[in-house]
Amino acid sequence: MTTYHQILSVNKDGRDFVVGDLHGCLDLLEEQLDLQHFDTQRDRLFSVGDLTDRGPNSLGCLRLLHQPWFHAVVGNHEDMLLSHFFLRESNYHSPRDVLRNGGEWITQLSVDEEQELRYELLPLVLALPYVISVEDTRPIFHVVHAELTIADDQLSESVLSSMPASLTWSRRLIREVRSE
Repeated sequence: MTTYHQILSVNKDGRDFVVGDLHGCLDLLEEQLDLQHFDTQRDRLFSVGDLTDRGPNSLGCLRLLHQPWFHAVVGNHEDMLLSHFFLRESNYHSPRDVLRNGGEWITQLSVDEEQELRYELLPLVLALPYVISVEDTRPIFHVVHAELTIADDQLSESVLSSMPASLTWSRRLIREVRSE
């Protein structure tokens, strides 16, 4: 079953960070976390998705999903990855699209890495929500890959289930900003 919305409590013990598309650049992320003195026991890192493709360590970025301090949402590259392995249908991606968009790393995995991807990491990707909300008595912030175009009081599984394309792929806001 697809999870569209995950709600987490405010982090009262540490700091919350949000990072953009990682695209397999685990070393760069680790450098930045070190610069911020990121504390894995207290701090949390939220990712807007697109963990894989283009960079040198897509598998390493997917392995972050095992960490209790790491929280990610579905991006369009996760959507393509799931489509490639026939785990989720996509209206916007064919199963081959991941290979055309930086996913050639999939073809270079060792047998053990391929097993890890298929049986350990892909189930974690499949379980990712489309939206994460951090709340106290009300939403403090939301994490989404592309666009969240509804009010806080409309956030629900049923409403979000009708809009996965805008949550992972929409470019409407970017076009509006560029046209001004």
